[in-house]
Amino acid sequence: MRQVNNKSLLKTPIVPYWVPGLFHSISLFDPHAYLHKLIKSFGTSKPLEVKAAWFRFTILANPEHIKTVFRKSKQVANKSTTLFALEYLLGMPKVAVRLFLADDSGMGIIPRKGSTVQADRRINFLIAHSATKLLQGTHLEALNKRYLTILLRNIDALVCMIAGSSVEAIAGSKLQELYPTFVEDLSLFTSYVPKFLHLLPRWLIPDAFRVRERLLTGIKAWHAHAHQHSDCNKIGLDDPEWEPYFGIKLVRRRQQYALKLKEMTADARATEDLGLLFASTTNVVPSAFWFILEVLRDPVLQSRLKAEVAASSANTRPSSEEEATTMTTTTTTAVFNNAVLVAQPLLQSAYAECLRLYVTMSVTRVAEHADVHIAGYTLPKDSFVVMYSHLLALDADAWTRAGRVLTKPLEEFDAERFLVAPEWVRPPPQGSLEAREAEKRDADVKVKAIINISTTAGKTGEVARENNGKKDPNTILSYDGRRFSMDGLLGLWIPYGGGDHICPGRHFAKQEIILTFAALFTLFDIELAFDSPDAAARVHPDMKHAPFGALPPVGKVPFRMRRKVRTETGGAV
Repeated sequence: MRQVNNKSLLKTPIVPYWVPGLFHSISLFDPHAYLHKLIKSFGTSKPLEVKAAWFRFTILANPEHIKTVFRKSKQVANKSTTLFALEYLLGMPKVAVRLFLADDSGMGIIPRKGSTVQADRRINFLIAHSATKLLQGTHLEALNKRYLTILLRNIDALVCMIAGSSVEAIAGSKLQELYPTFVEDLSLFTSYVPKFLHLLPRWLIPDAFRVRERLLTGIKAWHAHAHQHSDCNKIGLDDPEWEPYFGIKLVRRRQQYALKLKEMTADARATEDLGLLFASTTNVVPSAFWFILEVLRDPVLQSRLKAEVAASSANTRPSSEEEATTMTTTTTTAVFNNAVLVAQPLLQSAYAECLRLYVTMSVTRVAEHADVHIAGYTLPKDSFVVMYSHLLALDADAWTRAGRVLTKPLEEFDAERFLVAPEWVRPPPQGSLEAREAEKRDADVKVKAIINISTTAGKTGEVARENNGKKDPNTILSYDGRRFSMDGLLGLWIPYGGGDHICPGRHFAKQEIILTFAALFTLFDIELAFDSPDAAARVHPDMKHAPFGALPPVGKVPFRMRRKVRTETGGAV
């Protein structure tokens, strides 16, 4: 591997190759295996440059390097990689692609210095800012409640139940009324993602192109119908959070600004909303599956998680009607405090562990505006950077440096991996000023909190700390007196990316997965329906879908579900 010294900065070393011109192209047909092989051979201390014919990109697998990229979000953006997906995966028209490319205004509220793009043509900013604003706070609370209401109605089939509920909660009910097979086609389209992103031509994958065309045609028909019956300008404070034609305010807002741009034709708007609905389901459905499967594999884990769900119902009353969710079927009813439910430590830890192990995300960025310097190396302007979540998820040395005790190997599922002792503090980065000062620091600078492990350990749902006399649900202790923490894992746990370009839908995705589990296991008795007792242990993810997101299982996994019966007191047995 060659290195070039240039005024104390090094050029990123190129991974050795055998065939000039092709370079590493053949190896990249299995990117998951190739990236793991690279790190095994060369380690993570240096960035590595990989080439596929004319295209080149830099691999980062060191958490400190990745943190640097996320902190340089104004220099290292994701516009080019988003456009790649819009054009080659979703089929965006060329005229709209040029609109996105021409927008050099950046992602900040204030445009980049020197940009002449008009405010209503800042398409990249409009998309990101609208999603961030309208997927949090009261908008998120309303979306969570809507999702769960629809979920309980669509309880018949697991995949369609989650995906269909998510689509209706976001886009309204009319889309699936007009296009009854939308969810099935979306699932089929998702299965073709690796082939689209490998840029296979239409003649090799005609079925993939046909299902994409059906989806886009159906979305255009939905848009036309919705515009005839609804006003996408109704996104004010007094307007409904959800309505049946356009769904949530975010969808209406997207239509609002897109209609002002001639490049955003009906085809382009359909592509954009296919991307939104694809992104809202493609990772959530497999992640929820793995969450449920891991719970069913481990009866002890199942019992502990059910106790946390119960703690958010029986032991903690919501402070307002808006915080409460009523889960009802024809035979059972339960009321939950949503905020307390998703703050339960073991539920959060199991959720985070499912994403760590089963989401294989290739997080990409581009040095769009200037050279970027990382760990003494120069990444020239227009360089592509790839950060593969699975490499980081299995880096035992890095997790140990982050202060995590690996009671199980990282290759295995550990629902308690993100639980720490109440007094635990993440160690500072090695060699930093903070690390040197920590050696001199006395015990008084540890986190100050009102903690009494002897009285809270073993009491699921107890709150560990107080803040001005108020209970803080973010510090609830688990069954054995530990708390959930993501401290020190920036650059290690990246299923949603990071920095200013982190996925704006991550909060809703978390709520979907945890609410789905809580609803199913509160209202139903569920068990695996394999013929042999050891079959569940053999279920494994389909690595053909790496590194393109959450991994589906290989083959089908049978379940049995039976509704619980309501007791006289309103509980379920």
